[in-house]
This record gives sequence, C-alpha cells and structure tokens, in this order.
Amino acid sequence: MSVPSSIRLPLFYGEASSAPTTPAAAAQVGLLIGPAETNAGLIKAITSADQASALFGRGSGLHIMCKRALAAYPYGTWKAIGIANSGGTPATKTITVTTTGTTAAGTLRLWVGSDYVDVNIATNVAQNTLATAVAAALPSVSDLPYTAAAPAANVVTATCRHKGTFGNFVRIAVDEEMPLPAGVTCVVANGVTGQTDTALTDTITLMGDMQADKIGCAWDSTLLAAELDSRWGWQRQVFGHMFTAVAGTEADSDRGYGTLNTLATGTISPYGHWTRFGLESYCRAASYEVAATAAAVAMLSDESDPGLKIGTLVLTGCASAAQGYQFSAEKRNLLLYSGVATCHDVGGYLCIDRCVTTRYQNTYGSRDESMYDAGTLWILQYLLRDLRAVIENTYGRYRLVSDSTSTKVPPLTVTPNMMKGTLIAWYERHARSGLVELPEVFAAGVDVVRPENDPNRLDATLPVDCANNLEVFAPLLAFAR
Repeated sequence: MSVPSSIRLPLFYGEASSAPTTPAAAAQVGLLIGPAETNAGLIKAITSADQASALFGRGSGLHIMCKRALAAYPYGTWKAIGIANSGGTPATKTITVTTTGTTAAGTLRLWVGSDYVDVNIATNVAQNTLATAVAAALPSVSDLPYTAAAPAANVVTATCRHKGTFGNFVRIAVDEEMPLPAGVTCVVANGVTGQTDTALTDTITLMGDMQADKIGCAWDSTLLAAELDSRWGWQRQVFGHMFTAVAGTEADSDRGYGTLNTLATGTISPYGHWTRFGLESYCRAASYEVAATAAAVAMLSDESDPGLKIGTLVLTGCASAAQGYQFSAEKRNLLLYSGVATCHDVGGYLCIDRCVTTRYQNTYGSRDESMYDAGTLWILQYLLRDLRAVIENTYGRYRLVSDSTSTKVPPLTVTPNMMKGTLIAWYERHARSGLVELPEVFAAGVDVVRPENDPNRLDATLPVDCANNLEVFAPLLAFAR
C-alpha cells in the first residue's frame, strides 16, 4: 500500500498490485552455435529458416541448425551465434560411379545428412555422364552442407562449405534400402579430413550473462561445458544446458560403438549440464542437426512442464540409420550407462531413449548419478528461478528482525520463522504441481538462520526432493498352467 497516511480528504483511494505469491516462470530462450558464412561473431534473433539462410548463408551449418530447431519448436524464442573458421581445412568426400556397357534405368539416391538428392539414371548411361549428373545434384546454392565441382572422369569430389572438423560428421551415402539399377555401382569414400576448429572462447565472452536455457552446439566443447557450470553458480544464476552429438566411425566394428564408448569412458567428465548424443556411424542425421533439434524438443517440453522427460520424443527431421545399421538395445544401454544419450528408430527418424548428462562419475571415478538425469537439473533451474521471484516480489523491501514471542511483528518486517513459513508454502505449491515430493519431510527439515556476523542476512537450507521420471518398468508375469 502506497497511499500516504497524511490523506484527510474522504473517501476512496484504491490501487492495484500484481500478486507476488505465484510468479509465472519466464519463457525459455534457445541458443544455436554453429558455422556461418556471413554474420559470424554476432548474436542474432531468429524467427524463420529463411531469415537464418539470409543471415548465415544458405546451406551453412547454422542455417540448417536453425531450420531443424524451428521445425521442432517454431514458436520458441531463438538466438544464434555464427562461427567463422578461415584457417582450417575443409573435409571432402569422393563419389565414384561406375557403369557397365548395359545398364538399366533407375534412380541413385544420395543421402547428405538428413536430406537426400535423387539422380535419374538413363538406360545404358555412360559413367562420366552419370558423374556429371551427380555433381549437378550438389550445387553451390542449396540447403546441403557439401558442394561439388565438375567431376574428374567418373569421380566426383564433394567439399564441405565449412573448414574444420564440421564436415567430418556429415555422412554422404548411397541409400542402403534403395537398390541401384543393374550395371551401376556407386562408392562414397572419405577424402581429406577436416581439421582445425575455431575455439569458442570469443563466443563465450560474447554470450556474457545472456539467457540461454537450451543450447545446441555443432561441436563438442569442454570450454562451453565449463562455462555452463559457471552460469549455474550463485554469482551468476543464469543457468543453461548444452546439447551436442557425436557419431562413431565406420571403421569401427559394431556401427561405431567403440569410438563412442572410448570417448565416454576415456576421460571423467565433470560436466552435469551437457548432454551428448551418440549416433551410429551409419546414422543419416548429422551431429549438428541432432544437437539443434534436441535443444528445441527439450525447450518445448521444459516450457510446458519443467523436468518432464523428453525420452520417447521424436527429433523432427533427423533421419535415422537404415534398418540393419542401428545400435542394438544392449549397446544403447551401455552407452547410457556411460553418460551418452541415445536414440532409436521410429518411422525413419530418431526418437530419444533417455536424456542423460555426461556426468555419471565423481572426480574420484566413483559412480555418482546425482546429476545424471537432465530432467532433475531442469526442475532445479525452474525452482531456483521461481523461488527468487517469490522472495524478490514478497520481501524486496522488508526489514529483518529476529523471532520474538513477546512482540508483534510490525508491517514490512520479516523474521526467520516467517521466511520458513513462506518456504514451506512455496514447496507445498510445487508438490501439488508434481515437481517435488515429500512436503512433510521438507517442512521438518527446512532451516532458516539469521547469522550473528551479518544481521542483514538470512541463510536457508532447503531439503528439496525433486520428482523423478518413470524410466524403467519391470513386470514379472508369474503364470501357471
């Protein structure tokens, strides 16, 4: 109430104020970080794939990341930061087509990431002619991350638009499920390996304390993972969660499982705010597509119901490996146990098994799953933001006194017991919404103390028990004849 006590003129002096006890959760912000041909090193708000194409270059990695994210969550708040890499080496692939004297008509389908191009094959086509048609299917102006120049005889060399390792994780392959016409063969092989990426140091500086709740990054980055740990600290309280993806190599046995397992178990990861998806070496979707789409799917879900698992949700537009080239359930379980998120196939697209973080061990190498499930961390983010809003809206301009049984607490004054009551009511509200459990245990254990060395401060210990997600159901059918 702001009506002064000096008013003497009758009668009514009403005012309105927003209710401070039930603040609405802020909308989340998604951030995409990937290679760009133009406007690199700038933060850009993105509202459409066409806008991203104009800003970062058509067919650039960041353009496709924005395209995938907006397809999964078109109404989300999206920002993007492009990365320029002028000093590295671009990856290349060779596509060698061979024809016999007599060939049947048909179609050659080439997958480039989650997109494909169809090349018509005429009867008795010459192999050099077919190679020219393949090169024409990979033009410089398209949504594809690889382009091709005129072939050398029957060999087409496709070059990634971006320098560095980015192109190594884009698979170009003949469709395994669409047989080539008789007399035609097509072999895709890795050429030059992309090398030397730009470090994300300047990108992290550019981000500052901007809100970025779900981050899709085209590369694995321990620098960004460490930055997220800092963003969760009490000094900053801006939070965030990073998504990346890595595919195994085709040289590995068992569809690239060995590469992923070594990556996950070779070094202890201390990063609990990083989800890394492991993909088969034959997965059609490129790693950057999966990272961007997973960030979008997670943000949409988390805005609707904080912490609800995103397992069973489809990564829109991210094509899976063909049948017969996918990880077995056993291998996916082993990867999950090692802190690698996995997917399975649903109708030709990737579907999330379980969203886990890279932190499944403590610094001593012992099993520690306190930060293993990403959903738990997202609930904590929501609770911290909500609690901050409650305290700031309710007690932003209050005095602080100690508890007393002999004196009535005056207006605009808070005591430790009053704050404790506010915290209990706050926790019960979230227990009713299903975000936390055991409110009676919380009420018995919550502790609010006014330190002797700082009379202007309250310290509180809150024994929060976040709700869990149902991940495993194990029935036993004890039958009788």
